[in-house]
Amino acid sequence: MSRNNTAKLAFLAACVTLVSGCGQAPAPVSAPAQSQVPVQAVSADPSPTATSTPRPTADQNLVAGSAEITSADGYKAAVSYRYGGSTWVADPTQSKPGRTSLTGTFTGSAQVTNTTPQRQNPKGYVAVIRGVYPFDSPVCNIGAPIEFVARPVASTNKFCVVALAHFEKQATPLVPGGSADFIALGGELSMVRAQNVDEATVPQMLVALQNPTQIIVELSVVGPIGFETATIGGSSKSCPAETQNSASGRWDDATWVIPPGQPDACKN
Repeated sequence: MSRNNTAKLAFLAACVTLVSGCGQAPAPVSAPAQSQVPVQAVSADPSPTATSTPRPTADQNLVAGSAEITSADGYKAAVSYRYGGSTWVADPTQSKPGRTSLTGTFTGSAQVTNTTPQRQNPKGYVAVIRGVYPFDSPVCNIGAPIEFVARPVASTNKFCVVALAHFEKQATPLVPGGSADFIALGGELSMVRAQNVDEATVPQMLVALQNPTQIIVELSVVGPIGFETATIGGSSKSCPAETQNSASGRWDDATWVIPPGQPDACKN
């Protein structure tokens, strides 16, 4: 996956407070079992005036899979991921009258295994689970930077994409065959904090956020000075895509990995 380093580093910084976004080595590893999940479900604790969507039940909206990723200098890894859904909350307590904020709290996990033969793997990795929404969805009208315009390269259709879960594995060496759990970005399970949302739109916004048309996964390799070029291989379905920089309007390269059982976003 190629991407301008400066743009991607700026994107990661933005993910801490507001998420925007619109992306295989020997046998891939399977998604970790429920008992292995390193980040546990955390219940949002809305105030009495907050509005929330129903909490996902076990396995509701479950997306799980694995993909193989190879850095430009030949380091290989298998990344497994699991996303168990999000609970969305509208909380007006710190907003002016008529406006509110939105926060999404997710469940999920990710793990990386070094599949580079006979060598340690010093790379860091990022896995972002993204929801894809039709361009006419209320989600796409919340306002930047919560949504990000994106499209498959082979398509003229545009979508908006929201990061639903964001995981990182720091650039520390993994022994051959060794595995490590990712951590949630910033150690937090709350991903999206959209400020200044029109309170009148909240009911339809929460329903729309809870129901993306499909889920995609973006996988990235991180080296000593930032993001590096990487390729996705193995049996995972993936395709080249583009995301539009909200400031410059420039279209940047990305890669969409399609989890098992999800619609093929690459054909849209």
